This record gives sequence, C-alpha cells and structure tokens, in this order.
Amino acid sequence: MFPLHDRTRRRICLIAFGLLCLLPTAGVLAWCAAWRLPGHVRGEARRLARLSGMTVALAGLHHPRPGRIVYRELELANPETGRRVLHCDRLEAAWNVQNHAEGREKTLLALKASSTEIDAAEWGEVRRLFERVLARRAGPGAVDIRLSCEQIVLRDGEKNRMLDEIRATLKTTETASVAEWSFRPSGSEATDPIRARIRRETTAEDVSNEFELYTGREALSGDVLSRGLGIEEPFDSRCQFRGYLRARHTEAGWDGELFGTFEALELDRLVSDHFSHRLSGRANLTLRRVRFSAGRIEEAEGSLVAGPGMVSRSLLEAAMEHLGLVRGWERPESQRLVPYEQLAASFMLDARGLQLRGACGQGEPGTLLLNRRGSLAAEPRQIQSIASLLTTLAPRARYHLPITRETEWLARHLPLTGASKPTSPLIGLEAPPTTEPIRR
Repeated sequence: MFPLHDRTRRRICLIAFGLLCLLPTAGVLAWCAAWRLPGHVRGEARRLARLSGMTVALAGLHHPRPGRIVYRELELANPETGRRVLHCDRLEAAWNVQNHAEGREKTLLALKASSTEIDAAEWGEVRRLFERVLARRAGPGAVDIRLSCEQIVLRDGEKNRMLDEIRATLKTTETASVAEWSFRPSGSEATDPIRARIRRETTAEDVSNEFELYTGREALSGDVLSRGLGIEEPFDSRCQFRGYLRARHTEAGWDGELFGTFEALELDRLVSDHFSHRLSGRANLTLRRVRFSAGRIEEAEGSLVAGPGMVSRSLLEAAMEHLGLVRGWERPESQRLVPYEQLAASFMLDARGLQLRGACGQGEPGTLLLNRRGSLAAEPRQIQSIASLLTTLAPRARYHLPITRETEWLARHLPLTGASKPTSPLIGLEAPPTTEPIRR
C-alpha cells in the first residue's frame, strides 16, 4: 500500500462519511418530508382517480413500511354529479410477492378496510368500478387482490342496510378473472355466510360472464339482491331470498337456473306496477326449479301463498275467461276491488303451457282464491296456454300478435302501445353472473 499523509487519510474518511452516511440520511429525511407534504396526498388522490374513474379525495396517508400504505378518510365521488359514492375511514394496502404453483411470481394486493359507507343511490357507480376491476382496466392486470372489510353500510335515506365480515378475492390469469366474495347481513346468526362468484373470460372471439350466488340458510334482503343484479323494481327491503342462482351470459342472453324462496314478496311490484290490473298483498314464493335460456324462462315449477290483500275485478274476470278459473262467490259488480284472505296455488310452466292447482287451506278442494265468505276462484280443469296467461295480464287489444320467436324479435324493435312492457327479474339480469360450483 502507498503511504498516506495523515491529512489525506482524514480527508478520505470525511468524504466516505459524507457519501455513505450524511447523503443517504439526508435523502431519507427528504423523502419522508416529501411524502408528508400536501402535494404527495394530492398526487396519490389523482393516481387513484385514474385507476377508479371517479373523483377521489383523501384527508391524509402514511407509509408504515415499504410496500404498505394507509389512507385516511378516503372518499369516492361521481365525476359527473359530484355526489359521494363511497367513504372509508381507513384503508390499508399492502403489496406482496407470492410464488405460484407454476413456478412464477405474482403480486398480491391485500386491502384491509374499516367500516365503509356506500350511497345506495350511487350503486351503479360501484357496479361500474367493480366491472372495471374485473376487466383489468384499473391497474396492472397481473395483480391478485384480497379484500377484508369489517362492515359495509348501504345508506338509503333513513333506511340503512349493513353487511358484516366482507371477504373478497380477485384472481387473474391470462384469459380470465375470477372474483369470489362472502358476507353476512348484520345480526346474522347463521354458521355459513352468503357466497357469490363471478368469472369473466376473454378470448379473441368473445367475452363471457358467469355468475353464481348461494345463500345457504342465510336470508338475503331483497333490496341488496336487486341492486346486486341491477333489477331494482321487483324486490324491496322486506323481501327475503334464500336459495341458489346460476347464470351464464351468451350472445343470445342469459342461461341458467334458480331455486329457492322469496319471503314477503310484494305483489303490487310484480303485477300492479306493470299491468292495468291490481293485485296487492305479501306473498311467499317457493321456486323448486326455474330454468331460463337466452333470457327467456323455459321451465318453472313452484308454489305461491299470499294474503290478505286486494284483487281487481278486472283481473278476476280475465282469469276466469282466459285461464279457465272456476267462478266462486263474488261481491256486487259495482265493487272494483275485491278483498281476499288467501291466494294459494302450485304451478308448473313450460312450453306446453301453465298448469295451476289450488292450495287454499280452507274451502272446497282446488280453491285458489279465498275470502271470508268462501271461494272466489278455483283451479282450472286443464292446462292453459302461454297465450292465455298473457291475455289475462295484458289489456284488451284490437290486434293480436302470434307468440313465436320470429314475432318476438320483431316486437322488440317496433314501438309498443298500451301498458308498459313487463320485465322479468330473471330476464332482466345485468350482473355478470358461474357454472363452476363455489368452493366452500
């Protein structure tokens, strides 16, 4: 080694100390100070806005350690109206690298949220955000996501709906995205949570969506179900659903099956809101089997028990004339609405027609509609055609259209007259619904 003067050695040590100690320390302090400046919070809010497609506001954030970030008072708003969509007090995000069975590495984004509020009126924006994530348009597509949330509160005016223990995962491959989640309605004592799964597969020719919902012994509120499926009209907060739904989207529409029960179903929403007749009351609808294809019900079997309520005389007369119901005791002709105590029937619907069987607990065998004085209507003596059912529900028209697939296609592209076009909760599915069973 070359002999160095004492002054030279001191200079070398000072330079090394400055390069290896002072500069890194100053850099870390400057980096920490920059992350605490308001500009960093605004920049992170702009980045989240680009990923979510919404307006994002943040009260603050901090980085506990590398690869982890905590957001405070995160708020998403509709970019057009400015209305708040979602608010989360605290959201923690952590990035980890995992080794998959194929031997390749993949990034996992773990999200942990505190109590989160969602404005029910802006639920469509939440759906669009979910579809954006599912289609891998919000950030890198090769990232898997795992979400846990203590509670989600759906704010709907004075009515709030709370969901607890939300757990969700999103896994991606080169051609598909699979989202699975589970939750419990607040106050639930069921052992198993409600589970749902969506699979979106993309190929060069087509994009397919599959959906599966299984409630087990748990009851899912009708308003939560309708918002999830994008069909808000048929169900309200008092309605409860227990059962299983599977649907797959094809070029022609939705294919799938449904079975389960709807409790406290409001008949006004199903009949009075769509037809000129009136039928009111709460009903329990049991669906033992429903199969639909290309957005059309192909087969349905179940039972309905409702009452008390009101039925319009026009509906009674139409049902007796076109569905072949046997006339029972009636009130004077001047009464437009007829009260009833019980409506009970089992039904089977398929391409052959509609078969009805009266199931009232009192009155003569076969009684389908009952009031305090006796039977109002009894079951028909034979199977009725689908045309008879439509004629019963729809108002009288001067011209009639044959029920065929050709005329159905034509009718969907021409103006309609008279009553508003009815919609079915099965035909109106909008949520991307899976044929693969849920892993339990």
